[in-house]
Amino acid sequence: MADDGEVDDNLSRLGERQFEDLCRALAIHVLGAGLLVFGDGPDGGREATFDGPVTYPGSMQPWNGYVVLQAKYRRKGVGNNDIRWLSDQVKHEFKTWFAPARQRSRAGRRPEYLIVTTNVRLSSVPGYGKDKIRELMDGYARQLGLKDFALWDGDQLSAYLNVYPNVRASFSHLITPGDVLAKVLDVVGQASDSGSPLITRATGNDLAAVAGAGSAAASRRRTWRLVPVESCSAFELGVHPTLEPAGELPRLPRYIARDHDSTLCAQLRRAAEHGGGSVVVLGDSSTGKSRSLYEACRHVLAGWPILLAEDSDGIRQARAESSQRMVMWLDDTPSPRFLAPGGLTASDIAVWTSNESTDGPTIVIHVLWPAVYQEIAAAPTACIIESRPVPDPWRTARECLGLAKEPALSVSDRITSAERQRASALAAETGDARLHAALDDGHFGFAQHLAGAPQVIDRWKLGQGSQPYGAAVITAAVDLTRLGVQVLSRELLAAAMATYLTDEQFAEAPPGAVDSALQYATAKLRGGVRALHPRRGSQLGEDGGFVLNDYLQQRGELERHYVPVPTALWEVLELQVTDMELLSSLALAADDRGLTEQALPLLLRTYMIDEECSWRLTYLFMLQGREDRLRELSGEGVGAALWGIVWLMISRGRLENLIQQWGDEAVSQDGWYNLAEMLYRRGDEATLRKLMDTGHGEGRFYLVWLLKDQHREVDLESMADAGGQDAQMKLAKLYEEQGRIDEAIGEYDDLIGNGDGDFPDEAARSLAGLLARTGRREELKEWMVQADAESYRIPRMHYAQLLWSEQRVDDLRDLVKADDSRFPELVRFARLLSHLGLVDELRELAEKHPSAARGELHRAFAAAGAEQELRALSRENKSASDTHRHLLEMLARQGREADIRQMAHAGDREARQMLVEVLAREGRSAEIKAMAAAGDPAACRHRQNQFQRPETLLGSFSIKNT
Repeated sequence: MADDGEVDDNLSRLGERQFEDLCRALAIHVLGAGLLVFGDGPDGGREATFDGPVTYPGSMQPWNGYVVLQAKYRRKGVGNNDIRWLSDQVKHEFKTWFAPARQRSRAGRRPEYLIVTTNVRLSSVPGYGKDKIRELMDGYARQLGLKDFALWDGDQLSAYLNVYPNVRASFSHLITPGDVLAKVLDVVGQASDSGSPLITRATGNDLAAVAGAGSAAASRRRTWRLVPVESCSAFELGVHPTLEPAGELPRLPRYIARDHDSTLCAQLRRAAEHGGGSVVVLGDSSTGKSRSLYEACRHVLAGWPILLAEDSDGIRQARAESSQRMVMWLDDTPSPRFLAPGGLTASDIAVWTSNESTDGPTIVIHVLWPAVYQEIAAAPTACIIESRPVPDPWRTARECLGLAKEPALSVSDRITSAERQRASALAAETGDARLHAALDDGHFGFAQHLAGAPQVIDRWKLGQGSQPYGAAVITAAVDLTRLGVQVLSRELLAAAMATYLTDEQFAEAPPGAVDSALQYATAKLRGGVRALHPRRGSQLGEDGGFVLNDYLQQRGELERHYVPVPTALWEVLELQVTDMELLSSLALAADDRGLTEQALPLLLRTYMIDEECSWRLTYLFMLQGREDRLRELSGEGVGAALWGIVWLMISRGRLENLIQQWGDEAVSQDGWYNLAEMLYRRGDEATLRKLMDTGHGEGRFYLVWLLKDQHREVDLESMADAGGQDAQMKLAKLYEEQGRIDEAIGEYDDLIGNGDGDFPDEAARSLAGLLARTGRREELKEWMVQADAESYRIPRMHYAQLLWSEQRVDDLRDLVKADDSRFPELVRFARLLSHLGLVDELRELAEKHPSAARGELHRAFAAAGAEQELRALSRENKSASDTHRHLLEMLARQGREADIRQMAHAGDREARQMLVEVLAREGRSAEIKAMAAAGDPAACRHRQNQFQRPETLLGSFSIKNT
């Protein structure tokens, strides 16, 4: 088994052609043998293609169509420039497909699916690296009309190489010391088995290399194991110990059948019978979900082994070394481990559950808390207070969960009346006092009582009066876990405890206060439950740190969500945390909260290892006007610092210096593009012309925009006559604004027939929109019929928009019936039905096409004030965030902030987002700032969007024309 890091390092040693061959070999394993070889495409690009049905790992639906795989090889991909380089490559790739006049579009075939492979390793930090490239690809993919796309970066390729070791073995540069050692051990084993002596002739360096590899391999502890379901303990699967039994009763009470058991067993049975699959089970801490799964596996999957692993690497190792059927138990509570960014991918899971690379079916069980599941399942979109899409850190996890063919099963924290009757009968039959006490508990749920929830909460709450030092340790553990510190060392807890004490408590602390506080927090309560659980160290007697009780973590997050952590705690973290990945996340967390003073020292320690930290540090120095510090960062290879220098030069009117550096390759094209945009906003025609005259398209692009805004018709005509298609487009737009429709149509027609690059398609879109806006229905309809024959959808989309605007419901209904598989027309039809109040027909449409019409149906309910119906729909399907969103928007329109706030404080993630939006609409920035200081994600995101955009940072600066 090769180490991922070794493979990643060796990827950079491949030549370009070798890299392309590697991508093709992996694609054959992932997609199938029908993949065509890499060859020069119509435009000279290197690509491989696949045409036909294929089950692509990670896709919500099977791929069926024309697949293009593009290899992007980075010769010197190091540092902060990798992201820019790959972004430019992706943009160029898509733009060549957009241009109808280019050779690729004329002689080639537009893809329906696209896979981009690269040897560049992308950061998994949420919202950056992988997320940035995927967000960029997603925007272009929608314009191109792709059905789906995928990104294979260096990490993903390494994961595939571990799944398919035979591919790695075919490329000499990828053979690692671990591979060599494995081969040597095989030879040794064969020689030993045959009784033959093994004669080795090797140099000292060879032996040292093998010995070093053996030492490295031996140091990697095995992090997975297969346990037969019959001999697997319930406690190994996360079932909480219960209160101590009285008399001869077993430690774990007899199982009380839950109402959801039949559904759960049926899902497991279908997965086993159909060659594998995924099952998703949701439930808050201590609701009995793990016990239900344990009993269901014993009932349905007798004879199966259960795979238990510590992390994603352990899962991959197990799957590479064992091909037998198994139950893969992925417990992502309390915090995601396997589905966390950088963890398992849908490709991993799909390969295992497809039964193609195993000797038997694999059933993947996902166990999650509902709040985490909702966060993963909700694809982020731009909201009214954000001008750009928010990052999507959970996209990979969402793709993994999307492989489940059946809906997630929710385990309630409260038992039903039927379950209560069964529990009462069992309590009477067995005389188990634990069951009687749980049934009588009116505050905690039945399963939560059995799991000891009352004890740990009392330990925390009551200790604040009787043992303030122990309670301070528990509170510190709650807040540290909220910040992402999962393993709490003794030293960290001791230092953090002091920040939660009053001055009087600190001054009067008795000798040994730290030891007694830790003893209080880690003491075993009834049933063996603890507030803090000691972790096993790597050696006997070694302190492995502590983890917070998961129920206490969930309750603590809820109760302290709007409470800022002590300012002094950040200083403790700076001194105590040595894990650089954790330190970088803490640096970002402090900056998200607006704690600049606390964030700065953390960012200074992490900016060289985390791209986002380098950007945040750049922003701070920009705000301080510290060009000297930015130049120091730039000298160290921090690409983000160049942006900061550019913005400061703009703010100080030093445009001449900036123009002299215009050709600096270290500044990305997008950086200069944004500079030109800034000049355009300030009406700086002189500088834009200087940029244009020096041959930079960014200056010309915004110059024609400026001329159009100033109604400079003569200048635009002159540039258009000289062959400037960009100027001709703006001239047509100017004619539109002036009501000279026929002249505008003439310019668009000319561009459609004679233009090149992106301009014919852009002109076609503009012309279709113009015909729709001016009510030229027959012309647009005639063009639509002609375009349909060429599968060009733009006229049809605008024709549907025109019918919608004219409320011609019959014509739009006929259009949808004639071609009811097209999403844009269905959406417009649904909107018209909603606008006209035709709810019954809208309901029928939503049943037939839920993705296109369900949102409009729920919007219609909200417009009608159907609160109870929306609440019922939201309860029925908690993953349908659009339903809940419409409910919250209705409450906001009705001015019911108190209701929204109550839902938010109860842990409703969507309500927390809506609360921030309501406060933003009313200009209550101080309240949002206070929420951000406490770490509320919606408030932090709002702060980032408001205060970390370059145009906002420089909004108060005046620009001097030079």
